[in-house]
Amino acid sequence: MDRKLTYKKQPGARALEVEHSYSIVPPQVVISSHDSSVQIPSIYKKEDGVLSYSLICVISGGTDRERTFLNELERKHTFKGVEVIFVSSKKGLGGLTPKMMQSAYEEICKDGIIKMSGRTIKLDAVDTVYMFTDVDHYKDELKGILVSRKSAAPIWIISNPDFEIWLYYCYRNNPYEELKAVIEEKESLRSSKLKTLNGTFNNGGGLDTRKAFERLEDGIVHSKEHYQEMDGIPNLLSTQMHVFAEDVLIRLGNEFKEFVQKKLKFRLRMIMANTAKEK
Repeated sequence: MDRKLTYKKQPGARALEVEHSYSIVPPQVVISSHDSSVQIPSIYKKEDGVLSYSLICVISGGTDRERTFLNELERKHTFKGVEVIFVSSKKGLGGLTPKMMQSAYEEICKDGIIKMSGRTIKLDAVDTVYMFTDVDHYKDELKGILVSRKSAAPIWIISNPDFEIWLYYCYRNNPYEELKAVIEEKESLRSSKLKTLNGTFNNGGGLDTRKAFERLEDGIVHSKEHYQEMDGIPNLLSTQMHVFAEDVLIRLGNEFKEFVQKKLKFRLRMIMANTAKEK
């Protein structure tokens, strides 16, 4: 399904599962996601006040939390301005390692299409390809990929120890106190420790991945405040997810504010309705 974009870009193995049959093209975007002061450059210019449609491909090492976080952009089709194609391993197969993700991307670019589950996806409409992965057990693997890369595309988004640290920053902002146990834990157990701690917040209710997307702005501020890296790899309790989030906010424009306002109004109505029932 081809769409005419109204933005101008300035010069500048495990089976995969793809949920949407949309068209995609390897991006020519030059954005560095490995700088402690990362900012998304203004590579898109709005023409005649018309907001364009952006199609983003996310190749993810994880299959669950990442996809749930992107639910509004992928499965719900909430926004007119941005949509995400989510690519990962089939559920239950343990996700993709960074090398598997790199191979998947290279295969897509080589063939010019994605053939999966009877679908054929052309590579001629995607604006940007992001690669979501964790440091976890893959630090050396990631270093090798980053050192040998010859292009800024795709854009790697790395979290240390894993994606849970981004969820934390969407809701909270005191990592060196609240997540001290993660710092003190053995490297191999840090991801599970972080997940456990995130589950204790909100009186044991945990941090809701389904609602985290509404908190993009808080996540960006908190993530950038604590971001540190070495050789392109985020330090412990750092994530590059703010790079992706800033890009999405720019593309969404006023749609995001309207989305958040609608969510708040809906919840307020629910509270008022429940209060009325109790009287």
